[in-house]
Amino acid sequence: MRKVNWGSIRRPANVPKAPVSIVWSTLPSGSPEVKGNYPALYWPGSKYVDWVGTDFFSNYPYWKDLNRFVHSKKWKRKPIALTEWAVTGWDDVRFVNRLFEWVRSQPRVRMMIYYRGFGEDAYYPYSYPRTVRLIRKKLKSTRFIQYAKGYARRR
Repeated sequence: MRKVNWGSIRRPANVPKAPVSIVWSTLPSGSPEVKGNYPALYWPGSKYVDWVGTDFFSNYPYWKDLNRFVHSKKWKRKPIALTEWAVTGWDDVRFVNRLFEWVRSQPRVRMMIYYRGFGEDAYYPYSYPRTVRLIRKKLKSTRFIQYAKGYARRR
């Protein structure tokens, strides 16, 4: 196998921007939550990240940590994604109501991804029928689009 001398390869003057967004996603606080383990300490920088994401679950509803994360000065100009969120443990409509109210109050939150889980029923949404009904109702708001642009369901 021939070795490549990477120093001899000429790079183009301008590399076109990739048609992909980079999401940097972490927990809203350290795990474990100790000095030196907070998300801001691992921030790669604005020029490398298009979106900032975090996880948030009903069994760990640490709203103070979530708010601190979203309002960090390091990524104050980036759109926010809840890259994983879910109800687990019990049919928790209180958590869903509060989360959707919180999202409504946060204009930078532009994406929510429900975590379905695998290998167990803990995060399976249909284990919680009241929660699923409420989520469907909340998603009818004009705050949420029905389909991602360019990906509407064909009939």
